[in-house]
Amino acid sequence: MSNSSLITATYKAHSNNYSTGRSGRKIEKVTIHHMAGVLTAKQCGSIFQDGNRQASSNYGIGRDGEIALFVDEANTSYADANWDSNCKSVTIECSNNKTGGDWTVSDKVLNSLIKLIADIFKRNGIKTAIKGETITWHSMYSATACPGNYLRSKIDYIVQEVNKKLGSTSNTENKNETEKEHKIDEDGLWGEDTTIKAQEVFKTTVDGMVTDQRKEYKAKNPGLVSFEWKSNPTGYSELIKAIQKKVGANVDGWIGTETIKKMQKYFGTVQDGCISNPSDVVRAFQKWLNKQ
Repeated sequence: MSNSSLITATYKAHSNNYSTGRSGRKIEKVTIHHMAGVLTAKQCGSIFQDGNRQASSNYGIGRDGEIALFVDEANTSYADANWDSNCKSVTIECSNNKTGGDWTVSDKVLNSLIKLIADIFKRNGIKTAIKGETITWHSMYSATACPGNYLRSKIDYIVQEVNKKLGSTSNTENKNETEKEHKIDEDGLWGEDTTIKAQEVFKTTVDGMVTDQRKEYKAKNPGLVSFEWKSNPTGYSELIKAIQKKVGANVDGWIGTETIKKMQKYFGTVQDGCISNPSDVVRAFQKWLNKQ
């Protein structure tokens, strides 16, 4: 198994921070991360050279767009907070160009990311970039802001540009068909993949996040993972508004006890106004989404 010829440097991670081999798995996708800082590839690599870090990625893209290798593609990095995903992903850390907010990255970094993904796909026989399947991102697998709102907002663009480099036609014209084929786990946990599927079904912006939700509802609804909680939200979620219209709740764009009870009534589960972890109403919602 080869590494990318696009690298300009190698900063090998400490052996404590990755596993040799891929547990018999083959590379099926990439997972995108951000560095949560404005770093060179060398600076990021030095973090993974600390034997106590217990984290790494296969590649890093520094603030100037330079690409470095940290962990050979033949080996499993510790990046996604999910062992199965780690085993089948090539993971990529991307430098931001400023800290905080939407955690933006420069065009140089974005273009390097697209080139690197296309190269990884070509060498590993991955024929098509598909959002949420062959191109994934960290917050799909754990409750984290990584890779930031900016990179999440660019996933469709990344998919399109990678497919151009691959010569694949399975992008814009096949987008609706891909969305129909996108099946989610019916696990009762409202994570990013459930949000993406719901956004596809309800035809709202697809970014994997339910934004601007009231923090007072966070503690008693642990099954709501891909939600942005704010003490005093000034906005609302278009997805929640669409769901509220569907189930007959008051349409304000904020999840709350009344909306949850309406969802529970609509999907035929116990009406207690809470989303547990796992949740019967989320599982029923997921089953419904998969049928659309």
